[in-house]
Amino acid sequence: MGKIVDLKNNNSLIEPGSVSMPASSIAAAPDSASKKHSISEENFPLLKRRNMNGLDYSQRKSPGLKTTTASLKSFLSPPSHVEDEEISSHSLGFPQASSLRDSSVVATIGKPCRQFLPKNLEINSWGDVEHFFKNLERRRIFSERDLVRWLRDRSELDAAISEAAAWKFIHMSCNTGNANFSAAVNYFSEKVIQPAAECSHNLNEIFINKKDLVNKLKPAYAMHLLRIERAREAYRHENTLIEEEIKSIAMEYKKISGSMMVKWGDEFITIQAAEKILGSLERSTREKIFHEIQSPKKEGEIFISGVFRRLVSKRHQQAKNANYKNYRDYIFKIYNRVYTPEECARLRDGIAEEVLPLVKSINNRRREKLKLGRLKLWDMNVDVDGKPPLSPGDTAENIFNKGIACLSEIMPSFGDILNTIKAMKRFDVESREGKSPGSFSYPLLESGGSFFYGNYTGTHYDVSEFFHETGHAIHSSVTHGLESTMFKNSLSAEQTPQEVAELFALVMEFIGMEHYDKFYSDPIDVLRAKSQQIERVLEFLLWIAAIDGFQHEVYTNPQFTDEDVMKAWEKIIAKFSDNNIDRTGLEGVKRREWQKQPHVFSDPFYYIEYAMAQLGAIAVWRNYKNDPKNTLAKYQEALRLGYTKPIHEIYETAGAKFDMSSEYVSELVGFVGLEWNKIQQELALLKHTM
Repeated sequence: MGKIVDLKNNNSLIEPGSVSMPASSIAAAPDSASKKHSISEENFPLLKRRNMNGLDYSQRKSPGLKTTTASLKSFLSPPSHVEDEEISSHSLGFPQASSLRDSSVVATIGKPCRQFLPKNLEINSWGDVEHFFKNLERRRIFSERDLVRWLRDRSELDAAISEAAAWKFIHMSCNTGNANFSAAVNYFSEKVIQPAAECSHNLNEIFINKKDLVNKLKPAYAMHLLRIERAREAYRHENTLIEEEIKSIAMEYKKISGSMMVKWGDEFITIQAAEKILGSLERSTREKIFHEIQSPKKEGEIFISGVFRRLVSKRHQQAKNANYKNYRDYIFKIYNRVYTPEECARLRDGIAEEVLPLVKSINNRRREKLKLGRLKLWDMNVDVDGKPPLSPGDTAENIFNKGIACLSEIMPSFGDILNTIKAMKRFDVESREGKSPGSFSYPLLESGGSFFYGNYTGTHYDVSEFFHETGHAIHSSVTHGLESTMFKNSLSAEQTPQEVAELFALVMEFIGMEHYDKFYSDPIDVLRAKSQQIERVLEFLLWIAAIDGFQHEVYTNPQFTDEDVMKAWEKIIAKFSDNNIDRTGLEGVKRREWQKQPHVFSDPFYYIEYAMAQLGAIAVWRNYKNDPKNTLAKYQEALRLGYTKPIHEIYETAGAKFDMSSEYVSELVGFVGLEWNKIQQELALLKHTM
């Protein structure tokens, strides 16, 4: 049996050397916040109770990998102060290629140089920043010079608040069971982020009213002005209040999913560690662990459905408040989408038409190689030639270090960025109990760079995740030198569009694939890893299309019951699934499969971007195979743009097209299919000669 760990009683204190957070931010969080959002027996009666008091989360073991004792610590030194200076719209220019090492990108991570905020200011309450918002609201702007200074100061304030919020989220993700961390996130979101959002709306109005002056600045500002004007149409004050409720509800999903554990032998292991066993050569073992993994998921299904129902209801209310028919249309306006729901539907259709036949062909080969009548869901990760699962490293830190070495080989400055993150201990990549699943590279807009987060269990998936998050980390570091948060890599929908951010992350997955020898010494394993990566990309495209279609269906039908939601998912996933895989007796697994995708709960309609970016990344990979040097030069040039150009221009700079047509999908998927076939031929030849 699996279990969901009781998080209510897990109030372990973080010991010296672990991730720290200002005591004031914990003390400021009222007790009611902790009680309101805690997972308890009253709210979730099926949860198994287990007290983990006193455990330092940096010491919890992740089965399958040797654990390391590297401490986690946030090196947020007080920013150094610099004297105010004469500025103009020209003194805040973008980094030029000549200032970059070997015309490459360099890490720009370090202490922030504040000019508007006090150098020792720590932001833990609204009182810490209210004065600065009032200053910006009351300031008179008569000239271009006034506007530039105003924009610079606003950017500094935005970056400081963003980074304060980032660290609270990071601490909570590293230990979902610590009630203090969760309460601090809730408190900061409600008491700082919410009023800041309202003030930001007022500042946006000031910015819009200075259109004549804005048009005298760099074109990037005018582009951003248009973006703000479009989003303003959907703004409603009451929706900022609802958004805070939504964040609290979505956090319940994070707590439930982060607490799921699988019983294996005499111990409980994380789902990530359990999924590694799906690569076992023994089919009976694979089947057993598959069902064990489903146990905590089944136990949490009804609660997660309840969380989702409440989220849909709240989001529909936001749409109604803004006079939109449904939440989908509302969020498309908020996100400033440059494409329509109809174009998304055509992209999904193109993926089904072009990708699914290739995946079916690959799966049929798998079935034949395994000598099975029909494939089961637990047959999809085992090596078809009977080789043990790929193992890129024996510890999470070892995998991380190999990845850095690989980056340094691709481009020294890329390795510099990750080495800086490592030196500052801004990373946590071990999988352990009580840690939120998944991976991310969280931008730190004030000090620069990112916090690098993962859940490595010693599978090849860790390598893919490393390169993906590396792309985000590099992007954050490179764009840190831009003069405004408007143009930097950020998680905010008002800043870098995810269609752009994900392009750079997915490109790194493909470029990294050409350097897998840093992880695997056996040439056969290198080719196996490449084959797995391509298969994962194809499966991912199908999954993206399914999740996107599911959200369109649910959010345009907010009256759906839990049963309606399940039926909608079953209908949609069938369109993007290989019907030759035997799912007999696994109907429940299929019905709740969507619940494993965090974006559905925390970031609705942020997923189709992955498909667009994946297509762009395939195009860049095709270029890289033909001309690595020139492709990297274009990639770096696009990185440096941040969000100072329209999406299609950034893609073109990187050497790709922003194209959702079936023809483009067909062209690129055809290329991927040819590359996969080449790998199989190389594998066969290598095995024959060895």
